[in-house]
Amino acid sequence: MSKKKHDDHEDHVNHEAWVIPYADLLTLLMGLFLVLWSLGKTDAARAEAVGKGFAAELGIGPEPSG
Repeated sequence: MSKKKHDDHEDHVNHEAWVIPYADLLTLLMGLFLVLWSLGKTDAARAEAVGKGFAAELGIGPEPSG
């Protein structure tokens, strides 16, 4: 008799399983747009100065004059 009662019981269905992949997608999109925004805000002169500084320290470029 208990088997019949168990068979009539419906299994629990999670109707909100889409929330986790949706949250992951939104997190990835936020990260993408933050990276794109930060790349767009890069000052070319400052980036060149940083690159020259690293090159000078690593000894792979011309010596800085000054």
